[in-house]
Amino acid sequence: MKLYLLVINILFLIGCQEKNENNYSKIEQKLRKFIAQDTEVCLVIPREGCGGCISDATTFMIQNADKYKDIHIIFTGINDLKELKIKIGITFLNRKYVSIDSSNTLMESSIASIYPQLYFLKSNFIENVVRFEIGNEDLKKFKK
Repeated sequence: MKLYLLVINILFLIGCQEKNENNYSKIEQKLRKFIAQDTEVCLVIPREGCGGCISDATTFMIQNADKYKDIHIIFTGINDLKELKIKIGITFLNRKYVSIDSSNTLMESSIASIYPQLYFLKSNFIENVVRFEIGNEDLKKFKK
């Protein structure tokens, strides 16, 4: 019986890992539509979801734009582009490392998140994904 449970747990873990890798591959393909090949970190900010989290991420990146130029920012889930331009500011949105996912491809149900997500890329693959939080240790590595 113990052996049976062990085998079931191992199969479950393997199944979850493959799904995660497939999901990362799907996300990476979609991110590449917006970011340069040498991009190491990307922040995807949805316009709907955890309001405080989205506001914190947006405000932080606007206020610290010159300190985090290596982070490519993508706004997704945009319902009203005009409102986004007013709220965020055209100057910030026109920076070369800021993109707008106007077709909302990153809001696909299999990859979307209600939280701003940091995607760490290495050798053209997603190495890690974490929820954006001010003070994140991984984020500090990209501060100029």
